Amino acid sequence: MGWPLMGWQHGLAPLIVTAAACGPILGIGDLVFDRDGAGGVGGTSSDGGASTNGGAGPGGGDLGGGGAGGGAGGGTTAVPVTVAGDNPMVIEVAGRFRLELTDRTRFHIDKWFDLAVDASRDLAGTPDFLGYTEALYAPWALRVGPTWFVLDDAVLDNVTVVATGPARVGVLSQLEWAPPGSGLISTTLHYVYASGRIGMQGFLQNQSGGDVTLGTEKHHVTVSGDGTWGVVTPTADSLIFSRSDSPSAVLVQQEAGGTLGQDSTVNRFWSLGDVAIPDGGSLRAAAEMVLAPPGASDTDLVVWQGDLENKSATATGAAIEYDRSQAAFRVTCDVGASAVTVTLDTQRPRRSPAIVFDGWMNADWQIRRGNEVLVASDALVGTDAVAQYDATLEQVVLVYLPVVATGDPEPSFTLEAK
Repeated sequence: MGWPLMGWQHGLAPLIVTAAACGPILGIGDLVFDRDGAGGVGGTSSDGGASTNGGAGPGGGDLGGGGAGGGAGGGTTAVPVTVAGDNPMVIEVAGRFRLELTDRTRFHIDKWFDLAVDASRDLAGTPDFLGYTEALYAPWALRVGPTWFVLDDAVLDNVTVVATGPARVGVLSQLEWAPPGSGLISTTLHYVYASGRIGMQGFLQNQSGGDVTLGTEKHHVTVSGDGTWGVVTPTADSLIFSRSDSPSAVLVQQEAGGTLGQDSTVNRFWSLGDVAIPDGGSLRAAAEMVLAPPGASDTDLVVWQGDLENKSATATGAAIEYDRSQAAFRVTCDVGASAVTVTLDTQRPRRSPAIVFDGWMNADWQIRRGNEVLVASDALVGTDAVAQYDATLEQVVLVYLPVVATGDPEPSFTLEAK
């Protein structure tokens, strides 16, 4: 399936966050736009630091349930996430949220509509804000010499759709950061889930031919200036933007590193100061956001903030880690495994967990919670859950929409061959 950007003219000048290392996830995807015919990028680097790996590459609540401490609740058919269009590219969960990615923001999130509250009000970004961007999220702002360059100054090289739902949509954008000819290549991977979670990972690679030192700010989150936003319980690595004139809110959590800063009440970022990047080296910054469900109180939001900051689970038949850049538990299945069980730590409520099972080689499968089958290879959209399967990647993705409550007697999810 192709996703051509019609009528493209290059050269146009046109929100809990957390990170962890992750392995390769590219290898499939439909090219939306490719300015120079460039391929994907590979390699990794340490969070928030420079490396000499010679490459940079991306690796790797909500609809059901009650309040933050509530039980599973829900019991309704899940609503999948969809992607359509080219410019704008629209990612949507019907009745819940719509995101628009456009050339103006280099196919980062240009517009965010809370469909349950006001389908006509764009909550992302502030036009002409201090020369910054209208994007909800930008991975970097960089100072080269005395001059700051932001997302609006970058030139888009290509955009690739790497996952198309129904559990999550993945979009990869690759840019050359300003000034022109800088050799600073920025790659951002967004994963948008049916639950409203968004995993984001940015790589910045120095291909200038020499060492560079950049003033560096990461994870710029900018909300609209048309309402009253408050910041709830910021910590060193997380914050919550919550509107006082409507129930809309976004949670932001970032990996350790940097100092929380702001340009105004509608913008936050983390500053790394001056960062030296050798030729061929790179920076990595991963983030996780949550578009809060309607009706969430500040108390609810703080509980979910604690969930995002403290992820814990165990697995049988697999290795497991929480991958902040994918906003999901990432499970590596044992070779030949016919069943894998993930058990959440329920010392606190777990809202709408997402699980990515890598290395799954059975095309006919189901996922159950306790004895209840949630989804299956022939029924990807179920009650309270939605999934997707990629045979090429040998990957199953599960999004469970309700809350798994504190002390829940059924904290386990089992993927098994049928």
